[in-house]
Amino acid sequence: MDFFKKLLILSIFLQCHYSFAETVNVYCSNISYNWKWLKNGNKKVTVDGSWKEMVFFPGVFIEFFDIRGGINKIEELTRECTRQYGEAYYIAQPANNFMSEWHTFGSNGYLLNGLFIIQSHNVSYGYSLYMFNTELLKNFYSKYLSYEEIAEKIQKLRIDQSYL
Repeated sequence: MDFFKKLLILSIFLQCHYSFAETVNVYCSNISYNWKWLKNGNKKVTVDGSWKEMVFFPGVFIEFFDIRGGINKIEELTRECTRQYGEAYYIAQPANNFMSEWHTFGSNGYLLNGLFIIQSHNVSYGYSLYMFNTELLKNFYSKYLSYEEIAEKIQKLRIDQSYL
């Protein structure tokens, strides 16, 4: 019985530990969905933080990486992306591996206006929709998007396109 108690405590500890602190790789992208790993010498650049969701409506959300170091760290990564790959690759983005979906960095209620997926899950009908924020990217002039700006745009898309 002691073995199972220890195993349970260990699994709870590991689950809590990994849900609060993670390390991800960073890649640089352009608005045409091309990307390259951000590197420091021959090693991929990594950053610490935690994965979170920004929920807008029931079942409509964006997953983002809340980076340790906040906006200042995002700015540093963005500068390094443009230094390594030129002005076109100005978007720093998080990834667990090369198969990761498109996510963005966030901090203090703001998301970097990069390429990310707006997800819509309808449990009762059993479908998922993944919509890239290309329209958000083209229609906003600021580098960072607030929750309110994104919610307003998603609401307009929900009215214009009944599937969201």
